[in-house]
Amino acid sequence: MNIRKCITPARALVACVAALVVLLWQWRDQTASSPGPQAAAAATRRVTLLTSFSLQDSARYQQALAPLAYSDGIQVVIRAVGGDFADHVYVATPGFDAPDIAVFAQPGLFREMVAAGLVQPLPEDLAQAVVRDFPPFIDPLLRQGDRHYGLWARVAIKSLVWYRRTLFEAHGWQPPRTLAELATLERQMIQAGLAPWCIGIAARGATGWVGTDWVEEFMLRDASPEEYDRWVALELPFSSPPVRRAFTRWDRLVRTPGMVAGGPQHVLTTYVEEAARQFASDPASCLMMRNSEWVTSEFPDPGHIGPGEAIDFFLLPGQQADEQPLLVAGDVAAPLNLRPETLTVLRYMASAEFGRRRAAAGAYLSGHKDVQPGSYLEPLSARLAVAWQQATLMRMDASDLMPAVVGTAAFWTAMVDSVKGASVNTVTNRIDAAWEQWRRTQDAAGAHRGAAAPPAEGASR
Repeated sequence: MNIRKCITPARALVACVAALVVLLWQWRDQTASSPGPQAAAAATRRVTLLTSFSLQDSARYQQALAPLAYSDGIQVVIRAVGGDFADHVYVATPGFDAPDIAVFAQPGLFREMVAAGLVQPLPEDLAQAVVRDFPPFIDPLLRQGDRHYGLWARVAIKSLVWYRRTLFEAHGWQPPRTLAELATLERQMIQAGLAPWCIGIAARGATGWVGTDWVEEFMLRDASPEEYDRWVALELPFSSPPVRRAFTRWDRLVRTPGMVAGGPQHVLTTYVEEAARQFASDPASCLMMRNSEWVTSEFPDPGHIGPGEAIDFFLLPGQQADEQPLLVAGDVAAPLNLRPETLTVLRYMASAEFGRRRAAAGAYLSGHKDVQPGSYLEPLSARLAVAWQQATLMRMDASDLMPAVVGTAAFWTAMVDSVKGASVNTVTNRIDAAWEQWRRTQDAAGAHRGAAAPPAEGASR
């Protein structure tokens, strides 16, 4: 999900308030984010990370970053601003006690800031480490031209299907290995009078994003990787056959009688957190739910998930049993300046040592190839690390990478309209219209900048 908050004249007051909040966060940083008395004494330099972390996550990252105070004399301060991250990062100028590193949970926002020249390029040694130690499919996100601007700070696997293991066993069902087996399983569940899926697309300020994930999952499995990449780059229209097929699959999922608990109206009005609770409740409203690991926080007993427990997970399968596509999301850490201390922290965050320390703190999945399953605190995270390493194809969440007017506006709205009954042709054409309007706006802005730019040195006048 990519919730873009752009500062406009109409929101000048918000920007001013955000600036004041930054100063208050500076006081909070100094009182609440210290790495401890001994480390604080050792640290003579300070690097601030601007994040949207929860308080628990901030504490875990602080624990993983603490060694820098001893080894390099750097105190790392985490300034967690929650849902106001976009406002804070846009007003992060030197006059407002600017952070040194921004950790973007929204890759689209990261790309916009790179394009605007607000993120600094990585030095060559750090860029080489990113290419060497992290999956190659993430590289286009982190790079503009021949320069890299960020590194992957955390991974989230979206292609997780949580299922009621004990109910599966009671009916003699096994997790499917292919999409065809999944379709057979769904029919068997419906025939038994049980709803296969719990789905809710309502979300505060982001209604529809759950539906976009499903379309992306179908694209990843039905289309080629090249078609998926062209779609993300807005080179393959939403009205093209591969994308329409994915929307048709989504339409069939939410409209087939008995397929989703409560039917289309329930999908439309149910919040994703509520859907997770309905899935995990007794008696169960459904037998499966697709979403990333965070939904387990809504389960009654999130500490007991896995073999031998009432709830377990399998990976949404591919077309063939030997295929395992994964739809993923993640956080990107990027420098807002090139101070030596800033780069030292980023080099550490790109290392396997940091990945292992952060994994040991819990509630985390590393993208580093040398962070092994044994490094993780929780058995669930260790299993996710195995899934990550065994995937045959990985791609980033498409809507996160598209321009906000497409990925988190038109696309989200289309998912709502489709559940309300709009046809596949209607919703895909509407997204294409928004995409074309965005393209014309970008072309006009580019022409304006070109006309206003002074002639290059040595150019003909």
